[in-house]
Amino acid sequence: FIADTFGGLRVVDVSEPDEPVEIGSLDTEGETIDVYMSGGLLFLADGLNGFLIIDTSDPENPVEVDSFDTDGYAGGVRVLGDLAYVADGTDGLLILDISDYTNPQIALSTDTLDFGEVNRGLSSEMILTITNEGGVDLTVAGVTVEGDCFSVDINREIVLERDDSLDLTVAFAPERVGRYQGSLAIDSNDPDDRQVRIVLSGVGIEASGIRPEQAGIVDHSILKCNPNPFNAGVCITIQLPRSVPVTLSVYGFNGREVALLAERNFSAGVYSFNWTADDQSSGIYLVCLKAAGRFWTEKLVLAR
Repeated sequence: FIADTFGGLRVVDVSEPDEPVEIGSLDTEGETIDVYMSGGLLFLADGLNGFLIIDTSDPENPVEVDSFDTDGYAGGVRVLGDLAYVADGTDGLLILDISDYTNPQIALSTDTLDFGEVNRGLSSEMILTITNEGGVDLTVAGVTVEGDCFSVDINREIVLERDDSLDLTVAFAPERVGRYQGSLAIDSNDPDDRQVRIVLSGVGIEASGIRPEQAGIVDHSILKCNPNPFNAGVCITIQLPRSVPVTLSVYGFNGREVALLAERNFSAGVYSFNWTADDQSSGIYLVCLKAAGRFWTEKLVLAR
């Protein structure tokens, strides 16, 4: 990285010292007098334009991410820890706090996940997004769930570069009827937030019209759903060994009926029903077949 005064910042590939090649540049508004690399960022003393912070993660396209308008003439810069030392001509030595750029900084999309009402025996999922808003790599060392029936889809260390994000899938699968409370603890190397916590909550309910002792019967020779998961429409097929009264319904994860596909007497045979979920959100649904006093259920996953 070359400070080229009125030529700004120039980036040169010196992997072959006999044939250096310029691969990128940044035209600053001042005179680039000095450069200093630290923690993956480049710090510039840019004359009358002051002090600049440059992202060089893409060396061919360096980008200015922040600046500080010094009162004098920035002619030199060095960085030590969270401080930048700028030689500013007649204004003397300036010491600037750059901890926002030399430390990782964890940011979460929310501090609470409320799953609402979910059928007992089913599962509902929500997304929690972790973002690194700091200047150096954020290491997520561990994610721990406290509370019955909550879980998360990560069990390893994760490293996020600056401005990178990670989506965590948090699930709630109530085993009984009632209210649940829990928490999600995230440990990282953010010096200001070594551990952050997310409040988890949800309510387990029984699906309308489904008896608890019968809700788990699954027989793919009687009830089939294809494709599953699906993103628009699904074909639900039932096979009846004899003439019986039939009720075929689809329930949302909150236990409410979202579609009634059939409610009449059927003769023995195979029948297919198409359900289009255009007005439904992504998630888990339950197809329930009631025939001859028995219940069959099948989980459906709608993935947009």
